[in-house]
Amino acid sequence: YEGLTSFERRRALQLPDGYNWRARALAENMRRAARDERDMMQQVLAMFRTQNFFYTLTPPLLGENPIDDFLFNTRSGFCEHYASAFVFLMRAGGIPARVVTGYQGGEVNPVGNYMVVRQSEAHAWAEVWLEDAGWLRVDPTAAVSPLRVEAGIAAAVPATDPLPLTVRGNLEWLRQLRFTWDSLANTWNQWVLGYNPDRQFWLLSRVGLDRATWQMLAVILVGTTSLITLAFAFAMLRRLSQRARDPVAAIYARFCRKLARRGARRAPSEGPADFAVRAAARFPHAAKAISEITERYIKLRYGTLHGRHEVRRLKRLVGELKV
Repeated sequence: YEGLTSFERRRALQLPDGYNWRARALAENMRRAARDERDMMQQVLAMFRTQNFFYTLTPPLLGENPIDDFLFNTRSGFCEHYASAFVFLMRAGGIPARVVTGYQGGEVNPVGNYMVVRQSEAHAWAEVWLEDAGWLRVDPTAAVSPLRVEAGIAAAVPATDPLPLTVRGNLEWLRQLRFTWDSLANTWNQWVLGYNPDRQFWLLSRVGLDRATWQMLAVILVGTTSLITLAFAFAMLRRLSQRARDPVAAIYARFCRKLARRGARRAPSEGPADFAVRAAARFPHAAKAISEITERYIKLRYGTLHGRHEVRRLKRLVGELKV
């Protein structure tokens, strides 16, 4: 590895002026008592491990000197608190250090067979520069709460700390439901939202079209579109034909044809009730039957009257009508 440049070293030792004097004094005392950089690093980790520091997702607010407040007053926090306090002490002791953020943990989704890394697995740790080793990864949170690193955040925080129910994972059926939903969402993201040229080529190669020309693909596209259009048109025509075969409408049409043959033709804009009034006036001897047929038709077609026996009765009345 290459050594640090002067700019990198200066940046890895930078601290804000005028703040956290107690933490600075603690770091200077540790540095004087330490044999070397590694020993000071172990002193800070031992402090976190043996003193009353706690891991929680709901730490109290920190004041104007946040590192002092954390190390000497609240002593409660999550990974970012411990990583930043550790890096501050290292820098104050003259050892280059930096905070690193990323993710720690994850689990395999057995439904889709892939690794799931959630926002709840976000983590912060530190890196310390040692002249004989380069950048060395150090996780101060592991000194306070080994469970956070070994078993995940749900095992590390108290049951009273707020966590999504899906992160706690106490219910097996809920875990399976979460895996299934996540797998569906991942499939949608991969094959719909992320359908790029590489995935197109992979899909075509699976069906033996990896060497297809653009002319062949155009024919396939037109053919597929035509089949979909024909299927849609067939479904619509079938639905329209079903509407046309409405037995109540067919019986009433027969009733209108019967009256039309006797000179009472229904106008296209004429409603059933108005037509019944006019037909009854033309055929007074059949007025009662015309009114009953029309009333029953309106109730069957637009009202609450229903049932096959009612349709059969309407059909019988139209058949018995004499004009």
